[in-house]
Parts: sequence; C-alpha cells; structure tokens
Amino acid sequence: MREEGGVKSGGLTFEKCREILNKGKRKYIDQEIEMIRQFLYQIAEIDYQIYQNIKKREREEKQAKLN
Repeated sequence: MREEGGVKSGGLTFEKCREILNKGKRKYIDQEIEMIRQFLYQIAEIDYQIYQNIKKREREEKQAKLN
C-alpha cells in the first residue's frame, strides 16, 4: 500500500490522525482518536454512497434521454 503524507490508499493512519488532532491545545487519548477516526470513516462512507447514487441517477437520466 502506498503512503503519502500519512494517507494510505485505504485511509488515514492512526498516527496521522493523532498528529492532526493533537496539534492544538486539546490533547486526545488513543481511544478518543480512534472514535473520531471511525466517525470520519462513517461520514466518508455515507458521502461516497451519496456520490454513487447521484452518478447512477445521472447515467439513468442520460440513458432515458437517448431512448
């Protein structure tokens, strides 16, 4: 798996999340970091599903216009 700036093709590494989250005054424990990371993955999955649905609808509308 290729890694660029802490981001692997499968997602953001735990270490990179820790680095980003702990830049400010607030410091997070590992359990909090993992919870935030999982939440971000859930948001990303929802966003991707919405994207797929939009693209599918666009293809269907385009195909309907051709018929």
